[in-house]
Amino acid sequence: MQIAILGPLEVRDDSGRPVALGSPMQRRLLTVLAARPGQVLPTDTLVDALWGPEPPASAVRSLRTYISRLRTALAGARSGGPSAASVIETVGNGYRLNTDGLDLDAAGFEQLVASEATSSQQRIRDLTDALGMWRGEPFTDAADADQLLGERRRLEELRAAGHEALVIALLEAARPDEAVAQAEALVADEPLREGAWVGLLDALSATGRHADALRAYQRAAGHLADAGLEPSAGLRAAESRALGTPGPWEPVEPSRPATLVESIQRCPVTAGELIGREPDIAAAEELLARSQVVTLLGPGGVGKTRLATELARGRAEQHTNGCGFVGLASLDDGTEVAATIVDSLGFAVDNENVADALESAGALDAIIVIDNCEHVLDDVAEAIERMLAGGGNLRILATSRERIGVVGEHALTLRPLGAGGSTPSARELFIARANEADGTLALDADSMNADELALVDGIVAKLDGLPLAIEMAAARLAGTDLADLAERLDDVLSLSSSRRRVEARHRTLGAVIEWSTATLSAGERNALWQMAVFSGAVGSDDVEAVTDHLTATELVPSLAAKSLLVLERGAPGARWKMLETIRSHVRSAPPPAADDPTPRHAGHYARRISVIDSGLRTTREPDAVVSLAGCYPELPSAVRWAMANDPELAAGMIADLHLAARNQIRDQPLSWAVEAAGRLDASVARFPDVLAAAAERHVHQGDLVAAEQLALRAASMDGVSPMALELLADVFGYQGRHDEALEVARRQLEMAEASGDDHGVRMATVNTVLSRLYSGDVSGARAELPPVPAPGSVAPSVRGWFEYLAGEVSLVDDPAAAEPHLRAAIATADQVANRFLGGVARVSVASLLAHSGDEEMATATFASIIDHWRRHGVRTQMSTTLRHLVVLFTRLGEAQTAAEVLGTVRPDPGRPSGGEEARRLDEAATDLAGHLGEARFDELVALGAGRSLDETAGLCLGALAALGSPA
Repeated sequence: MQIAILGPLEVRDDSGRPVALGSPMQRRLLTVLAARPGQVLPTDTLVDALWGPEPPASAVRSLRTYISRLRTALAGARSGGPSAASVIETVGNGYRLNTDGLDLDAAGFEQLVASEATSSQQRIRDLTDALGMWRGEPFTDAADADQLLGERRRLEELRAAGHEALVIALLEAARPDEAVAQAEALVADEPLREGAWVGLLDALSATGRHADALRAYQRAAGHLADAGLEPSAGLRAAESRALGTPGPWEPVEPSRPATLVESIQRCPVTAGELIGREPDIAAAEELLARSQVVTLLGPGGVGKTRLATELARGRAEQHTNGCGFVGLASLDDGTEVAATIVDSLGFAVDNENVADALESAGALDAIIVIDNCEHVLDDVAEAIERMLAGGGNLRILATSRERIGVVGEHALTLRPLGAGGSTPSARELFIARANEADGTLALDADSMNADELALVDGIVAKLDGLPLAIEMAAARLAGTDLADLAERLDDVLSLSSSRRRVEARHRTLGAVIEWSTATLSAGERNALWQMAVFSGAVGSDDVEAVTDHLTATELVPSLAAKSLLVLERGAPGARWKMLETIRSHVRSAPPPAADDPTPRHAGHYARRISVIDSGLRTTREPDAVVSLAGCYPELPSAVRWAMANDPELAAGMIADLHLAARNQIRDQPLSWAVEAAGRLDASVARFPDVLAAAAERHVHQGDLVAAEQLALRAASMDGVSPMALELLADVFGYQGRHDEALEVARRQLEMAEASGDDHGVRMATVNTVLSRLYSGDVSGARAELPPVPAPGSVAPSVRGWFEYLAGEVSLVDDPAAAEPHLRAAIATADQVANRFLGGVARVSVASLLAHSGDEEMATATFASIIDHWRRHGVRTQMSTTLRHLVVLFTRLGEAQTAAEVLGTVRPDPGRPSGGEEARRLDEAATDLAGHLGEARFDELVALGAGRSLDETAGLCLGALAALGSPA
C-alpha cells in the first residue's frame, strides 16, 4: 500500500488504484499518523491535532470512530497482506501506523536524497526523482497541526539540501545552464540559504555571466543584511570567483543554512544530563510551535536557564538561522536592554539605529533565549515588541520570575522536580550529581536498600525538589554519608524557617546556598567572591588573573564540584560560569576579604586588549581577531568601571580598541570613546587617542566637521600617537584637502620612525601614497609606492593595504595590472574580518570595471558595495562610493540620476575640496549641465541636495538594478 503525504494525502492499494477515504477529519487523522510512522501517538496528542486546544466533549469517542472507519477504508488496500486492523494499531492509550508493507513517499524521498550514486548523472537522476515526489507542501490535509511543525520543517530542510546538491551535481556534470535554473528556484524559496547562493554564483560564472553573478551576490547580501546576517567566507569566495578569470569549476560541499553572524553569543553547552524535565520540554515545544514568545517562569534555582538553553539548542536545526543567547543578568538597569540584545545577536549598528536593528532581528528564522528578565521587565517587553514587528519566524524563549506582559506571550511555570512515586526525578538528579562529584560513590537506585532510598527521598523533599539546591546538597555527599547529610540539612533549613516573608522555596534555596558557601574553605570563599565579577563564561587564564590566586585551577574545579560554578564545554576549551542565582547571593553578602575583584577584572581585560591590539599589528592578527571576540562580553562592565574609577585605564582600553573597531566597523567601542571624550580630563595620558577614536565614530556617521574638530584637538596635544595622526589625515582626505593630509601623513611617518613603530610606519606610508595619488601627483605616488610584503611577513591587513595601494596607483595607467592587486586586497581583508579595507577595495574594483568599459559588471559591483556600507553604517565611505557613481551614471547616459546624486554628495559650499575626485565631479557637472540644460540641471541638483544619503543610496540601487535588467 502507498501513502503519499508530500502534498495532499493520497492512498493507493497494492495494485496502484486510489483508495477512497471518508471525511476531511479522517484524512487529517491519517496524515498525522503517517507523518510519524511507527510512533505511538497518545490519544491526547491526536485529539489536540484534530480539534486544537478546545476539543468537544465527545472528542475521544469521535477519534475512535475515525480510527474504525479508517481501518475499514484500508481493509482491501493490501492484497493478501496483513489484516486491515494491523495497519493502524492500538498501543496502550494511543495509536500508531504499522509500516510493514507500506510505501511512504516521505521515506522514499529521504532514501534518494541520501543515496551515494557512482556518477554525477546517476546523482542527478536520484535527486530529480526525489524532488519530483513533492506535489505541494507536506501534510496539506493537516497544515495547521502544531504537532507536525517540527517534522514539516525537517522535511523542508532536507528538500532544500537536496535541491542544493542537485545544483552541485549539474555543475559537476558540466550542465551549468540547468544549474542556474535550479539555483534560481532555490534562492527564491530559501533567500537566506547561503549554499544556494554559492551554487547560483558559481553556475552563473560557469556560463560566463559574471556580471549577473555579482548582482546575485548583491541580492544575497541584501537578504542576509535584512536578517541581521553577513555573507559567509564561502559566499565571499564565490564573489571573488565571479570577479576573477573563469576557470574549471571545482565542487564544494553543500553548505548548511545561513547561521547567525559569528559574533553572536551561542547557547552554552553545560556539563551533565538534564534530568526530569521531559514533560516540561514537551510542553514548551508545544507552546513554541504556536507562539513566538514563551516565558519560562519559576523561582530561582528551579532550572529555567538550563531548560531554556537545552530547548533552544535542540530546536536549532528547525530554524534556518539557528539559536542564540542574550544574558541580561549583569545589567544594572533597563536602559541597556535593547543594545545588549542587538550586540549579542551580532548586529553592526550604531546606538541611534538600535530600534531598527531589533526589527531586523525579528526577521530572523531563529530561536533566541533572553535570560534573566525579571529586573528589567518593561524594557524587555518594549524590545520584544520591536522584534515581533519584524514579521519573521523568530521564536523568543525568555526566563523570568514574572510574566513579561507582551501580546501573544505564553508562559510555562516550571515546578520543582517530583520527589514522590516509584522513580522520582528528584532522586534521580541527586544520585547523578553525587556520582559526578565523587566517582568513587557509584550510587545506583536499583542496588540501594530501602533505608538509603528513604534518606535520599527525604533529602530532596526537604529541598522542595529545587534542582540547584539538590545539586548543591548532592555535591556535599563527597565528604559525608547520607544520614549525616540529612541531619545537617535539618539544622540548615531550621535556621531559615524564621524568614516568613520570603516564599518557602526561596528560603530553602537561600539556606542551601548559605550553607554551601559557609562550609567553603577561606580560599574557596575568596575565589567564589572573585568569580562573581565575571559577566559570562571565562577560561582558566582569566580566572587566575582576576582572582589573583595561583591555585585558581584547583579552587575553581572544587567550586564546580559543589555546584557553585557551571562548566561549559566547547571551543575554545572548558570555561567556567556562575549561575545568576548564586551570583546574586554572593554579591549581596559581605565580601570575605577587603579586596574588590572589579579593579583586577578591568585591569586584566585592559591587558588582554592591549595584547590583542599589538597582535592586530603583527602576523598574529588572525589569532587576535578570535581572541577579541571572546573578550567582548566582559568589556562593557570593565570599561564602565574604569571610566568611573580609573581614567587612565579607561583611556588605554578605548585607545587599544580603536584599530579593531575601525577594521571590523564595530560601533560600541567608538561610542565609548565619544562618552569618554566628554568625561575624561585632558591630563589623562592617552586622551589624544580617545579623541581620535571619538573622531573615528563621527567619520563613520558622516559628520566630518565634528571629526575634524576632535582630530585637530588630538593632534595638537602632547602625547599624540601615530593612530591619531592617521585619523586626522583620513579626515583631511575625505574633505579633499590632500596637501594637508600629506603634511599630516609625513608627521605620522616621522613619529613612527622615531619610535620604531613598524606598523605605524607602514600605515603612514599608505596615507602618504594615497594623499599624493588623490591630489593628482601620480608620479610622486608611484615613486613612494613600497613593494607588497611577502605573505606571512606582516599583519594580513597591512599586506592588504599595500595590495590596495599597488592597485590604486596602477588604476591610472595600467588597469590590467591593478585588478590582481585589488582582488588580493579583498581576499586578505576578508581573511581577518577587515570590513573597512574589504569595502574600499571593492569600490576600486567597481571603478576599475567602469573605466574598462564593463558597465554591466560595474553596476553589479557598485550595488553590492552600497549594500555593504549600508549594512555597516559607514556613511562617509557611502558618500565616496556615490561620487564614483556620478561619473558612471554620466557615462551611461543616466543624466537625471547623475545630477540628483551629485546634489547629495557634492561638497558643501565653502568646504575645501580638490584633487582628482573633485576634478572628475566638476567634469561630470559640466557634461550634465550641457546635456540637461542649466535650469534642469540646477533643479535636479537641488532635488538631490534635499535628500538624505540613505535616500540617495536607495535611488542608486534602483537605477543600478534597472541598468542591469535585460532590455
